[in-house]
Amino acid sequence: MLQDRRYIPVACSALIAALSFQACLATVQFFTQDYYSFLRTGTHAALTRFGDLIRSHGTVGVPNALAAFIIPVLLLIVVKLLHDEQANRPAYFFILCLGSAALLFTFSRSGWCTFALSALALFVRSARIKRPPPYVYTLLAIGVAVVLLSGIVDSRISSDDQGSAQDRWYLMLIAARMIRAHFVTGVGINNYWFAMNHYIPPDYGWSFVYVVHNVFLLVFAETGIIGFIAVILLFATPVIKLYPLARCSTDEEGRIALWIVTSIVGIAFLNLVEFTWASSIICSFYFLMLGLGDALLNAAEGAAKE
Repeated sequence: MLQDRRYIPVACSALIAALSFQACLATVQFFTQDYYSFLRTGTHAALTRFGDLIRSHGTVGVPNALAAFIIPVLLLIVVKLLHDEQANRPAYFFILCLGSAALLFTFSRSGWCTFALSALALFVRSARIKRPPPYVYTLLAIGVAVVLLSGIVDSRISSDDQGSAQDRWYLMLIAARMIRAHFVTGVGINNYWFAMNHYIPPDYGWSFVYVVHNVFLLVFAETGIIGFIAVILLFATPVIKLYPLARCSTDEEGRIALWIVTSIVGIAFLNLVEFTWASSIICSFYFLMLGLGDALLNAAEGAAKE
């Protein structure tokens, strides 16, 4: 279906609808602190806390994975807000606010940073292609101010995280030792969990041992150098192929290409400190974006031949 350019807007609309549902659910979860009686899915939910508050996870089951799902669709909303018809902008702004609230309630610091940097890059690039009306800047500034003044962001970033940030560094030390020992072949797919305790450095000064929170190091450790190159290419190839279309085109296909490029770069950045890509919904989402990108390239190639 995605091979036909007419269905690309349909796919984008479906993603926006999915974001709206997840955002509403995450907001209800946060304000009621009820994660079991309302639209619970699956058999397990990893309830994690920030202080006395349980972080929202929607139907995804993990707060950081929910953030990884929300971010690319929010970036799509930013593109729509900046470039679509003026009559549609109030609806997009409302969805942007709702989705941003859901992202806020995941308390994912890496998610917040990824969205902020990606949205800024997307906004700057989009504004160079087509300058939005002045009121769009005002609305976005108000939204940012509300988030920053809410106290949640400052509290999350400045308060004690019980070593969560340091965990990432120490777990990378274990992964690095594993990679050095199995540089070519790795320890085998899905074997990291079973092998990691054998590669704790002698001077390891941390009590927490878990799977490394970095998709690239995780793949390298399990599949060796070939798998590492493959996962790098999996992120880099669509960016390289779609960037010329995103840079030169000002039509809808070019804007969607710009969104996909920004989202893939954002996902890659997020997976430097998370392994949310291992989540089935995030992995599926990634390949959906690859399908959209392929449809855009096919449409551009067909237009060039005509």
